[in-house]
Amino acid sequence: MDVDYRTLSVRVFFLGLLCLPAPLYLGYGAGAIDGLTQTRVEHGYYAEDGRSDVVDGRTAIEYGSLSAAERRAVDRIVANSSGDDYGTYEPRLENPIVDREPPFLVERNGTLYTIRQDGGTTIGPGFFGFVLGMGVAAVGLVICVASGIGYVVLGRRGTDG
Repeated sequence: MDVDYRTLSVRVFFLGLLCLPAPLYLGYGAGAIDGLTQTRVEHGYYAEDGRSDVVDGRTAIEYGSLSAAERRAVDRIVANSSGDDYGTYEPRLENPIVDREPPFLVERNGTLYTIRQDGGTTIGPGFFGFVLGMGVAAVGLVICVASGIGYVVLGRRGTDG
């Protein structure tokens, strides 16, 4: 079987070129898809005991007056803000607690809590897709360089190879 290595090296070169924009496809594409299918908020919520000076003058919301979904969210926020499993609670987008303007006060079982929103430092699939794409682009660059060198060397040697 006779193989034309110069034609093969040109085809491999174009394969390497297709890998170069991978950070854009994997990074931006994954971020865009995540934005369209996102079910959680970008910012988490946490609770502090007591009244904060930021919310002075506002009246506290009675825990009993909240809807069932809001009560579950407040329970999760308070549970995640204390104990060994400290962290913020990220409710789903359709949760009514997301519609409230933080910080706000909630009085639950005689204890006053200030519910705040964190800074939102979540790194999503767009960032990891970009990093993965950089690796694919590096492989594509190596393929381009190697096939280009192969093309030049085969051209100088002749095609009788």
